[in-house]
Amino acid sequence: MWRTIVEQARQCSGWTDYYRRFGIDLAAVTTEADFARLPVLKKSDLPQLQKERPPFGQLVVANRVMRIFVSPGPIYDPQGPGEDFWHFAPLLRRIGVGPDDIVQNTFSYHLSPAGFMFDAAALAVGAKVVPAGVGNTAVQIEVMRDLQVTTYAGTPSFLLILLKAAEEKGWRVGHELALQKAVFTADKVTDEMDRFFRERGIAYIDAYGTAELGCVAYRLPGEEGYTLMDDVYVQICNPESGEEVPDSEIGELVISRVSDVYPLIRLGTGDLSRWVERGRRIAGVLGRVGDSYKVKGMFVYAHQLREAMAQIPEVAYFQAVITHEQGQDQLTVHVELREPGTVSDAVLADWTERVQNVIRVKPLWRIVPAGSISREEKQLVDARGGVL
Repeated sequence: MWRTIVEQARQCSGWTDYYRRFGIDLAAVTTEADFARLPVLKKSDLPQLQKERPPFGQLVVANRVMRIFVSPGPIYDPQGPGEDFWHFAPLLRRIGVGPDDIVQNTFSYHLSPAGFMFDAAALAVGAKVVPAGVGNTAVQIEVMRDLQVTTYAGTPSFLLILLKAAEEKGWRVGHELALQKAVFTADKVTDEMDRFFRERGIAYIDAYGTAELGCVAYRLPGEEGYTLMDDVYVQICNPESGEEVPDSEIGELVISRVSDVYPLIRLGTGDLSRWVERGRRIAGVLGRVGDSYKVKGMFVYAHQLREAMAQIPEVAYFQAVITHEQGQDQLTVHVELREPGTVSDAVLADWTERVQNVIRVKPLWRIVPAGSISREEKQLVDARGGVL
């Protein structure tokens, strides 16, 4: 597989030029050991590479691009031809989704590729799609009931919210609701969620993937770890050196992928994991490297948050804290004001819009006394404990 990835990358001048910076000729990569020693391309470095050679850093076969998406960073991600470009259709088949199913896709279709990933996968297996998008709980459960939706695509935390809201109305799975199957990503399936879904007879599959790589691995309930897809070359590495760590140790997921549109060599995802079975199964996401965290399925970067907050003149200092409450992530920004006083709802709404436009996650606000935030701590803190 690694040979194919190298050959595909050599068709993109950005890859050959990138490795020349390190004195490496991709044509000289002739063994798997050579491949394993190539410098890791950190996902956090993609924005700068793309700025130098817009829009994709010349890492892409440009004449095969069909759509361009925007991920936080910003990072521009291509969609190439093919009915299942991101390779999520096999997961739907694993849980029995086919022509008789209606898939309610609650991932965003706005700028982010997630909505299109699962839209394409559902169409590839012959299912019908409701492009529901995010939010609007009341409308979503009504659609689920009226259309007798059989399959859900989205985060597990949002499905939990939807089904609890439906049950408050007396709408139950297996009675008023026809939901039988679900495909999840971008959020952890907690033990509580697993019990809730199983008690209602919902068969689900949980995916790990990224906007750049598409589907990387998947897990069915009861399985230990996430099984890797066939077209990814995965290493677990020391985040500093890029060298592979022993099987029992936690390291950064460094992933290469076969693609004739967007071949990727040793992409440092920033996600931490360990091997369950080397070369076949990983333990899932156990944390994040550096200063970015996944919140409600979106990566929030500390530098982006600082840039957004710098545009709010009333704020002297801030610290954003990520928590997991009532089955969903919350981002609460603790704010010290330049001038003592209260903040009106209109001003808070303006702050919310400014920040959400940059990080694409809606924040909550908490005004705190001047000097109460430690300047020694990070300004973006993950307080979710083991919940990622």
